[in-house]
Amino acid sequence: MSKGKVFISALTGIFTLLVAWMLLFTTKTLLESNKNNNLNYLPEKANFAVRLDGRELAEKTLFSVFIESKDEALLKMIRETIEKQTEKESELQNLGIDYMSDLVYFQINLEGVPVNGLLVNINNVGLFKKGFKNTAVPFAVKEDVGVILFKPEGNGPSNEFLTKTAEKILKKENHSIDLYDIVHPRSGTFFETYSSGIPFGDKKDFGKTNIHFGLDDQSLFIDGKMEILPTTSSKLKTLKKCLKQKGFHFSGTEVPTLLNDTLNSWLDQFGVRIPAIQSFSLNYFGTKIINHSSGFFIVPQMELYIETKHPFDILKLVGRESLQSYFDFELDSNIIRIQEEELFVQQVTPNSFYIGVSPHPSIITMTGNEFIIINGNLKPFMNIEGGGLMTSFLEMIPEFSASKTFSNHIDELTIRFRKVSAKKARLQGRVLFGEDYRPMNELITFLINGEFIR
Repeated sequence: MSKGKVFISALTGIFTLLVAWMLLFTTKTLLESNKNNNLNYLPEKANFAVRLDGRELAEKTLFSVFIESKDEALLKMIRETIEKQTEKESELQNLGIDYMSDLVYFQINLEGVPVNGLLVNINNVGLFKKGFKNTAVPFAVKEDVGVILFKPEGNGPSNEFLTKTAEKILKKENHSIDLYDIVHPRSGTFFETYSSGIPFGDKKDFGKTNIHFGLDDQSLFIDGKMEILPTTSSKLKTLKKCLKQKGFHFSGTEVPTLLNDTLNSWLDQFGVRIPAIQSFSLNYFGTKIINHSSGFFIVPQMELYIETKHPFDILKLVGRESLQSYFDFELDSNIIRIQEEELFVQQVTPNSFYIGVSPHPSIITMTGNEFIIINGNLKPFMNIEGGGLMTSFLEMIPEFSASKTFSNHIDELTIRFRKVSAKKARLQGRVLFGEDYRPMNELITFLINGEFIR
């Protein structure tokens, strides 16, 4: 598994764990003073490290849900979820882990293989040892600190080696965490990450990366800093052209080779290939489902502008009979007709083209140094017209229904990833909720209604 996938998996897994914990533990522990001695044992040369501030998130969550909003519907859902989670609650408590303190998830290389680990604070050493004693999970414990290593899939270090490594990690305190800059959060931050580099495009263009997640009264926020490696600073491309922002807007550069290869692998059946994509710009408005005798077609209501690294004739692609037959559309000059729906096609320059619902797209010149721009709200992704039975079926899926409600309560999503100097890049983002909606209430409701927590 690539570092990027492991990193994303780590973020998702740990956040889900913490939300589950919030549903299982009472407010009594908020009054206790919790130590974070596990921070003194983070290994050197970690590929990445993630720190979760359990106390900060609990205080924010409990204040929002139980004290400030008094959301009776959510409180009922939490109560019902707790009742279903009785056995799991027992299992978590029996591990003797202090969930009100910091949890640190990390990755190190052992025998040339990336291995993930978790550093925890312990409030009951006996229960911690008992919980892992008869399992195949390598672990070690020292006073009030425990470390768990997760054996990677396939060939890798043996459990015996991993157990010895866990014991070695706890043998001596160090100050490695000071190098990772994940212990000095801004107000409201409960989730901080460090990475030795993030995958961007086809190469490792960034060195030390720090990203912080948190919440304030009406929004969730993200704030990150990245070091640009000297060898790639001049090669990084920023946005030069993009669509004027409408609907849900997403523009970016440096599309990964994997995406280009996947697209060309699919296009091979039509006897055509597209050059590497240098940048793209998308305005998304919704989806139309068209019933057809052979099933149904999905027609995105969008504007899409693409720049390629080499000249490419878009009309040559859409003019192929095999493609027209596959999607059952007709090409009338520069108009794609799918029954009553129309998409306009335009060759903007030899290296750029446009496809979309607007016959005259507004393409503007960028003057900043952005790599990625995301702006708008998520409602267009849940805006589905037509389809009849298909649409009704989607509404019955908990994940879709919960996502639709969650999206409708968001006023705006903004993300900016830009170059601020030859050596630094900055990532900033915010999910702003409507005046009557509180971020943590909405997030917990989404996870419960979408059955992500069972």
